[in-house]
Amino acid sequence: MLATWGTSTFPKPTLSLDFLGATSLDAGITFSRGSQATLFDSTGTLVYARNNALTYSEDFSNAAWTKQSSVSVSTNTTVAPDGTTTADTITADSGFGVYQQLIVNIGRQVTQSVYLRAGTATAVMFRDDTGAGRHIVVNPSTGVITSTSGTLIDSGSISMGNGWYRIYMSYAADATLVRGVVRPNSAGSGQTFIVWGGQTSFYPVEGGVTSSLTTYYPTTTAAYYAPRFDYNPSTLAPLGLLIEEQRTNSIRNNTMQGAVAGTPGTLPTNWSVIGGSGLTRTIVGTGTEDGITYIDVNLAGTTSSTEVSIIPENATATVAANGQTWTTSTFVRVVGGSLTNITTTRQIIIFADSGGGVLTAPATTFTPTTAALKTQRQSASGTATNASTARVYYRVDLVYSSGVAIDITLRIGLPQLEQGAFATSVIPTTTTALTRNADVASMTGTNFSSWYNQSEGTLYTQAAGVSGTYIALDDGTTNERNVLYFASATQPRYFVSSGGITSCDIIAGTIVANSNNKLAGAYKVNDFAVSLNGAAAVTDISGNVATPNQLRFGRNVANAGFLNGHIGKFAFYPTRLANSTLQALTA
Repeated sequence: MLATWGTSTFPKPTLSLDFLGATSLDAGITFSRGSQATLFDSTGTLVYARNNALTYSEDFSNAAWTKQSSVSVSTNTTVAPDGTTTADTITADSGFGVYQQLIVNIGRQVTQSVYLRAGTATAVMFRDDTGAGRHIVVNPSTGVITSTSGTLIDSGSISMGNGWYRIYMSYAADATLVRGVVRPNSAGSGQTFIVWGGQTSFYPVEGGVTSSLTTYYPTTTAAYYAPRFDYNPSTLAPLGLLIEEQRTNSIRNNTMQGAVAGTPGTLPTNWSVIGGSGLTRTIVGTGTEDGITYIDVNLAGTTSSTEVSIIPENATATVAANGQTWTTSTFVRVVGGSLTNITTTRQIIIFADSGGGVLTAPATTFTPTTAALKTQRQSASGTATNASTARVYYRVDLVYSSGVAIDITLRIGLPQLEQGAFATSVIPTTTTALTRNADVASMTGTNFSSWYNQSEGTLYTQAAGVSGTYIALDDGTTNERNVLYFASATQPRYFVSSGGITSCDIIAGTIVANSNNKLAGAYKVNDFAVSLNGAAAVTDISGNVATPNQLRFGRNVANAGFLNGHIGKFAFYPTRLANSTLQALTA
């Protein structure tokens, strides 16, 4: 992924990273997150980043794989689809096999897959036996699925060549465990089949399940969670590498589990509707639009009140405290009727006492339209200002006059309530609040020293974020730092420290939060400068250079100050570029 973007006006960088439209990180970058996370892919569909929740995905002899009665595993017996001799032969009696089981929330959608090649067994079953007994039965010689059972979102068998087939099934868990058991389904003892590359992913996963090995993610000791190369859901423009801090969605069920269509129908578990006297409520149905799980709610009739509220979590479920800032976000669109006679639509964050009694309720108005759901994520933030604050929840309100006719169907998707001053990427939930871990990307060791020049250089980045750090070079302490960051949402800066003493802290100019910006900082002893978006360079002519040994993307040395946004490009030039060149580089 090393690139040579730029023009002949500039010297060639020793490191040039272009994350726009990328599918993987440069081999020198170490990345971790430790949990599932979502993004919008190149088609504008909300998906989970590539992931494999299994461990030892190519070693079925490992203790991570449970062997049922009569099962034995012979390792590395056969050439696998990737050309290595790493496929294993399973020997088992009819009805017994191997599996890994995972703990999930009821309602969680998963895709399980495994590569299969024929042995002596004439039929092989791939089965989740923890709930409704979903399974597919495959002829391993032809790859033909001969039968299926249970409610499946999807299933298939894809030829990989050389007798290999990738078989898969997707479904919503109806128990707190899922298992992908692969076993003989033909009569007899001591039957064999060959397996490789087990995978369990949250559904839908980026890239899906294909014949390309790029949608299989091998693991050993740990599950795999990929970096996210995000896209604008409206324009489909690539945004770059998404770096976010850890956040928790406190809405326990934002995927509409338990909803039943009807008049009034059944609301999703934990949801409620209050007010709306004179209106008839109808749950039209649930579904997904561009990967966004939604519920359609119709409200119709002649009003005898002035407000109706849709509340996706009960008033006492989420603990809060005075002084905390919380943010809500909800996809909302109009899919039937109109806003006629509705004067205001709004989101209200309600800070309450321990019993759910309202203390303060900051409100933010919005106007939903008929445009695509993915283009209408409404967000609101509020800060608790009452010492008795103990809980927080929120609601979507429609406000109107009494005695008017209302007929509207709202599509509401993936509501989120998180502690923080801004909304982050969607965290789908089914039965409990869920946490998405922080994105952590860095370069260390020779992967860093091979391109970095200690005596002088220029850092360039193209990025967008809420606040925090674009790029940080440091030695693991606050003593040696070379950083492009912004201390507030509107003020990007270039900071260098040496021996714990600040060499420069230059304000580059002003920006708008979440806007795409080009920023370059140059250093040399007693010669520092920064340029923003083609503006004349701002300089500082005193101070020593830093002595870093690692590069951090979108976070600082304290593993904080997260960008909460996208890094499009980064380059390092091993010279202190002239001020005029900095200005041209960022134009």
